[in-house]
Amino acid sequence: MKIKKLSLVSAVIFVLAVTACAPRKEFLKLEFRKGEKITYSGTTKTRIEGLGLLQSESFENVREFTYTQEVIGIDKAGIALVEIRFLRLAISQNLPGLANVKYDSDKDSENANPAFKPLKILINNPFILHFDNQGRVVKVRGFDKIIDKLLDSMDNKETEKSMRTLIQKSFSDEMISQIFSNTSPIIPAKAINIGESWESESRLSLVFFPEIRIKYQNTYASKEKGIAKIISKGVMYSEEGKNESNGDSLLPMIFKNGELEGQIYLNVRKGVVERFEMTHNIRMAIKMELGQLGSKGGQKIITHTEVTHVK
Repeated sequence: MKIKKLSLVSAVIFVLAVTACAPRKEFLKLEFRKGEKITYSGTTKTRIEGLGLLQSESFENVREFTYTQEVIGIDKAGIALVEIRFLRLAISQNLPGLANVKYDSDKDSENANPAFKPLKILINNPFILHFDNQGRVVKVRGFDKIIDKLLDSMDNKETEKSMRTLIQKSFSDEMISQIFSNTSPIIPAKAINIGESWESESRLSLVFFPEIRIKYQNTYASKEKGIAKIISKGVMYSEEGKNESNGDSLLPMIFKNGELEGQIYLNVRKGVVERFEMTHNIRMAIKMELGQLGSKGGQKIITHTEVTHVK
């Protein structure tokens, strides 16, 4: 009897020891809590290489932004209603052969450069995003009113006509959804071990571009002080026969291929992204009547975004 009891105790101790040593899975997902308000600040740098007849010129654009996101409600289906409010927008761009152009909504009026009037109108004009439990934007509400304000502010009606399509494409609900859902394809919304990898997919829509699809390979790399680090690498592709922009495009683009690299730092307990970095490398060509401009090397678009939770 004593031997049986000792065997049972040994078995229990063994099970407890194995359980204690087993890797603990962490549930990595975005969380939304009513009343929660977060401020993010970030920068997006874009560089287009291979411009001009000799493909030796480049274009650079730097955008800085600060915005708040406040959870104003959660409906019965679990959809989070989040109010987005831009506090600051700044831009600096360097066009080939032209002087560097800068604008900062904190310092300059739109009269300093009328071309940047759209940025000023975005400041402190809130709109609502509906997020599902995967962190994806499923609905945009109120941004169309901001666009109407922008169009109404234009003095020249001919300019309004020519700009309407560009503005509506640039600030469409799809584009806004994409901007605020860019981490959701990478965050798994399930329990994951450190070192474990998983795959995911999404699509990328760019103004005047054909639709681009992305396949991600993601890894839960590490955890430090409650912050999970997720690294991701993606391959961009377009479906066969769908690599050219549609007829509405001002510039007929041909998508070739591309890659993506990203790092996300997620507060595991709060379900809040503390910081993320993402770089897109896209290769394309401009289709002309006589062939492709840059058909040998094509143009290359490098976009790097960094966003940080500041308070």
